[in-house]
Amino acid sequence: LASQLLFSSLRSSSSSNARFFSTSASRQILTHSRHLEPALRHFSRVFPRFDLDAGTPGNGYRSLALAARRLVAHSARRCRALESARRQSAGKAALSRHAAELEACAAGLAQVRALLCLARRLLRGSAPGELFPREGGGGGGEGEDDVSELVLREFSTMRNGCFYGRCLGFQFTPALRPFLQTITIGLVSFGENYSKEDPGVSASSLFTTGKFALDPELRGAEFERQTQHLGISFWKRFWSLTENELLASLASMAADPVDVCRLLSVPPEPLELPLASNPQLSVTIPPPVAHSGPAPIRMRLLSHRLRQGQDSAALSAITLSTERGVASRALPPSPSLLVHFHGGGFVAQTSRSHELYLRAWARDVRAPVLAVDYALAPESPFPRALEECFYAYCWAMRHCRLLGSTASRVCLSGDSAGGNLVLAVALRAAAVGVRAPAGLVAAYPVTLVRAAASPSRLLTLLDPLLPLGVLCRCLAAYAGEGDVGQVWGTEGMWGRGGCGVGIWGDGSLMGCWGSHRGHLWVKWGSRRDHLWVKWGSLMGHMGVTYGVLGVTQGSLMGHTGVTSISPLPPAPKQEEPEPQEDEEDEEGEGPDDVTDDVTAEGEEPYPDRFRPLRPRGPSPPPLFRVPPSPIARSPLVSPLLAPDEQLRALPPLHLVACALDPLLDDSVALARRMRALGAHVTLRVLPDLPHGFLSLAPLSAGSARAAGLCARLIRVLTGTPI
Repeated sequence: LASQLLFSSLRSSSSSNARFFSTSASRQILTHSRHLEPALRHFSRVFPRFDLDAGTPGNGYRSLALAARRLVAHSARRCRALESARRQSAGKAALSRHAAELEACAAGLAQVRALLCLARRLLRGSAPGELFPREGGGGGGEGEDDVSELVLREFSTMRNGCFYGRCLGFQFTPALRPFLQTITIGLVSFGENYSKEDPGVSASSLFTTGKFALDPELRGAEFERQTQHLGISFWKRFWSLTENELLASLASMAADPVDVCRLLSVPPEPLELPLASNPQLSVTIPPPVAHSGPAPIRMRLLSHRLRQGQDSAALSAITLSTERGVASRALPPSPSLLVHFHGGGFVAQTSRSHELYLRAWARDVRAPVLAVDYALAPESPFPRALEECFYAYCWAMRHCRLLGSTASRVCLSGDSAGGNLVLAVALRAAAVGVRAPAGLVAAYPVTLVRAAASPSRLLTLLDPLLPLGVLCRCLAAYAGEGDVGQVWGTEGMWGRGGCGVGIWGDGSLMGCWGSHRGHLWVKWGSRRDHLWVKWGSLMGHMGVTYGVLGVTQGSLMGHTGVTSISPLPPAPKQEEPEPQEDEEDEEGEGPDDVTDDVTAEGEEPYPDRFRPLRPRGPSPPPLFRVPPSPIARSPLVSPLLAPDEQLRALPPLHLVACALDPLLDDSVALARRMRALGAHVTLRVLPDLPHGFLSLAPLSAGSARAAGLCARLIRVLTGTPI
């Protein structure tokens, strides 16, 4: 009933405005509303099939429908505002402003309508209950690559500037919209000066901010251009602005005080850890070496209260900088320890940008927090970050007393890219045989690191914090694709073998291990001929033996004694579709957009006489690689693809996702798989919050409550009284 009243209100106001004005925006809104209402009614019958359970409603189809309804409500308000201004005989300037709002709404409704058409195509091309198209699956005999390629190529050529201008942030809570507007204005101003290679680009941006604040259409067009054409180096630099000394100092002033805040530099030395299955035996954990060789790993230690060991000379010896709070008597070591991996798309930021909520967690969890500053892509793609995070986890268990903990219960947490690393480290720990974490908390993680279509990922067309171009470039950078060099890939998982750090797999790898006079020898081959490598005497580079699941040619040569390599053949170039500008007859009927027959045949994702809006000018460059790199299929890169037995063996996992996050389906799909396997997993789907809400806690009460929820989940895992 509420939906019917909403559409009725929109049609009434738009019809009234259409009779008064000669512009077509009101008529377009009226036409799109006639098609959207039956489409949303259809999806309301479909999306319960994809929830984790009846008590946890949440999946990409729900989110897409929610965003569509909120845009309809936003459009209805704008139509009523114009109708009211017209009746009050408002001035020409006011009427022009209202008319511009309607034009933006009409464009937005057209694009959302197209997204629902693409979502229907995903529904047809996916196995029952699956949010991502699966290889060999699909309603019409379409495989994963066919459906994803069709949807993503259609999707990537759609205009989206209207969602970054007057309709910016319509889907989120109103409290966040001023922040989103500030971020968007700052980004387009920064991007305009970035291409000039001006060393004072940050300062220059201040002088161009005004025009983007006053002209929403210009802001939207520039945001669209930048997200489609600027490379990963731009986004890396922009997101790293949070590391600015002034901004970091201001954030520290607003953060919870802590007794201990130390930046550590841990030397790359082999570690000996007992095997979980037999503590009488040990395994050697080599330091990370992929791509750039051994190097110290930076970590940040936070503790709300000073604990024994945190003021030791041994810890001071590896401390780069320290911030001491009020002097207090050292408390006994905590039985718990939290190891955190930060987000940033695998390409940007350090733990410094995440101190605000980490300090609060250190207070609430009553345990030391060790945040890892892992190496970033594209300079250090997979597996370097995973190597460093796994090494940091092992180092924390080995040297827990220095950190003020007995490590009786070690938990892992991470957000976004860090959530991916949390899952990968847990899988790696099980494979090597060291003690598993007591539990995992992953906030809005990416679990499928490739350009695969899903209903929630269609929201990247609307999302100002995670546009499609940014998501694709970050995932490609971590997988070693794009402009970071030719990819050398392999498949399978690494595990514990006869000499302690052996190899095992899913049938795609064969391996043999041996040692002679302190030198380690490895030879493996892929049955699918993805990669053949023969390793000679590694001479101090033992970490390569467990870490290199995907490397670039440059990282192999000069570090590892490679004697022979056969690379993957480069993927053939795909032709880009031509932009289409077809217009729809305004008298079209609604039900042709989507039907109840989700297995209907046909290649065209749109109904007759309707096409989404396309960008003017040259087509944007390709944003993704089809087919994806074999590296992206590794369970250590994409945990969603891990075999059943590996997912079943994961420690208790708490997933925290956002209903309007483009990565929602990553969490829902993983939770559904683990629940079906009988693994311990919970999922919280939070409404009205964007991707990255942990960093927005000071700006929104909802974000602060969500950060507190994560702290409570960590306390459950550590056994801290709530």
